[in-house]
Amino acid sequence: MLYRHRGHLYREALTPEQKQLKKDWLLEQQKQEAKGVPTWEQVRDMIEKTYSDEHTYRVEWAADSPRLGSKLDEVLRTIFGKDLVDEAEIAAGNNPEDMVFWILEGVGVAGVKAAVDTALADTPFSYNYSNYDDPDLLLDFFLELAAEAVVMDQYHERYDAVARDLKTNLNGQTCYRLISTPEGVAPYDLDGVGEFWSLDPEKVGLYVYDETEAELRPMVWRLSARVDVDGVDLWETIMHYMNPDYGEKEDEIRWFKHAPIYIYTAEVINDYYRDNGPALGDSNYDVGLVYSINAWKRT
Repeated sequence: MLYRHRGHLYREALTPEQKQLKKDWLLEQQKQEAKGVPTWEQVRDMIEKTYSDEHTYRVEWAADSPRLGSKLDEVLRTIFGKDLVDEAEIAAGNNPEDMVFWILEGVGVAGVKAAVDTALADTPFSYNYSNYDDPDLLLDFFLELAAEAVVMDQYHERYDAVARDLKTNLNGQTCYRLISTPEGVAPYDLDGVGEFWSLDPEKVGLYVYDETEAELRPMVWRLSARVDVDGVDLWETIMHYMNPDYGEKEDEIRWFKHAPIYIYTAEVINDYYRDNGPALGDSNYDVGLVYSINAWKRT
């Protein structure tokens, strides 16, 4: 609250009770604005727009997938229709090179271009070759689309497993976080303990940690807490798990800011070296004293 005294504005300090009420209000606002569990279509859109090197590598690897043949058939049917592809399979003996040549001969360059442009109109893909009358180049492009579809199927399978697991099994699990504090400041003195936690005690790390901060905040702690799914931002968590660059290597969950979290213990971590990590498991650390907290904090 602001008030004026002798021409100057002053801010009245909030009481501890008012601060907690403000955090409760801010938390509720986040929950109301939260997007919930993303659909597969929303996750797919995120993957397609990420332009990830890892995704590109996956597509290249998928070129040798045993599933590629059936996916190529699906791609051709999506672009040219079932009837035309059925005729092409019969005429060409189900040989991909001959099928594309047969389709090109049957509908002509203009027909191929129109079908490809229409099929790809609402996708991030396009046919970048100006020469539509080369069946070899067309086949290469269709094989790329088929490889992309194989990889998307793999992502879809992972999404189904991740979304199901997080929605049904996350509640009550133990999660972990690494924090650093100045000398003499212990975690049980803190109210806010951060929003980014891991389900794997070895994958926690200090992701903003330089030499200056190391001198100012020499104490490193690993906190363990109970997951209450009501305080977890499932949208951000699932999107993080599905990110092509690092999702499959992560066990991170993201809480709403100011969400209540029940802390079990705080372990003193000795000999943690940020340069080796940042994950704790990459460092030759040692666990020192373990403090029992058993109290509610806020993220």
